[in-house]
Amino acid sequence: MRVPVIRKNIKFLPDCTRVVARYFMNGDSRTQKMVSHIMVLSEKQVQETLEHTLRQFARRHRNISQTFFRHCEKIRGLIEAMQINYDQLSDER
Repeated sequence: MRVPVIRKNIKFLPDCTRVVARYFMNGDSRTQKMVSHIMVLSEKQVQETLEHTLRQFARRHRNISQTFFRHCEKIRGLIEAMQINYDQLSDER
């Protein structure tokens, strides 16, 4: 069965101001390395890094902090498997 198609002179172009913060899991070992790297940072370094990250993303993403919390919750089991008490982590970390 053929479907009639009428071409329009409309083009869809990318817009970096309209993006979606999708969850991306790059494997357990890479995630563990990332968590280990974060855990060796001082609280001051964590705060500075978070502030820098929020400055980069907050304008393009609504509720980016909530998105980060949801994404972190998805790796909670992996964090706890590393013998890290998830509930005692600071919100910034």
